[in-house]
Amino acid sequence: MKNKRKFEAKEEFFMRNGSLLLEKQISAYGGKETEVPILVQEFIPSGSLLNCITSNSVPFSWSHRLRIATEIADAVTFLHCAKSNPVIHRDIRPNNILLDENYVAKLSNFGFSVVLPSGKTGTEFGVQGLNGYIDPEYNETSRLSVKCDVYSFGVVLIELLYWKVIESQSFSELDMVKDFMISMECGDIHQIFDHSSIGRRELKLEHSQLFSKCIRFEGVERPTMMEVAKELRRIKGIIGYHGN
Repeated sequence: MKNKRKFEAKEEFFMRNGSLLLEKQISAYGGKETEVPILVQEFIPSGSLLNCITSNSVPFSWSHRLRIATEIADAVTFLHCAKSNPVIHRDIRPNNILLDENYVAKLSNFGFSVVLPSGKTGTEFGVQGLNGYIDPEYNETSRLSVKCDVYSFGVVLIELLYWKVIESQSFSELDMVKDFMISMECGDIHQIFDHSSIGRRELKLEHSQLFSKCIRFEGVERPTMMEVAKELRRIKGIIGYHGN
């Protein structure tokens, strides 16, 4: 009974929050009444972004990676802005970014997602997420906001940049966020983009500045997801125009 209530709550969440744009729910019960409800979802033949990064020796082109980032930014923007009260995903990471047969990115796994009522801080929900992706300010204060997702998304941007994932590395071996910030502080953006196809210095600078804004400690200093999505589309357009 408890599992059924939990399932029905998740089903209601999908119905209320635009699941068709994110992870399509084909049928709640597989077309049949079963003792244990079955969630049937869209088939994702290309697996997760995590699988692609860890199993592909040849990285995706930068324009491909930027397109994936833009698609997920649009999906998170939808969650934050489609309703009067934002939906906070709280678990944005490569394992929850799925790629269809055309490698179109889709956000998945809404197990930690919550609707943040107006005027509330969200402390009643407790801190949820995977270490490395959790907003440090949120982890410290338990105060939830849309900027928590911006931080997690910023980490994913850095993973796309390095073509490595935090989930598959111990922090003692690789702390990409720290390495990225040190490179930014030293002005060593060429080192950051060593394995990227981007050649223009000004584009490298624009990318790195956007990424660093997303992972600032204080949420108030981070851009909104809508601002991030707009900037990614702008940069993507420049790259397309110049054939990078």
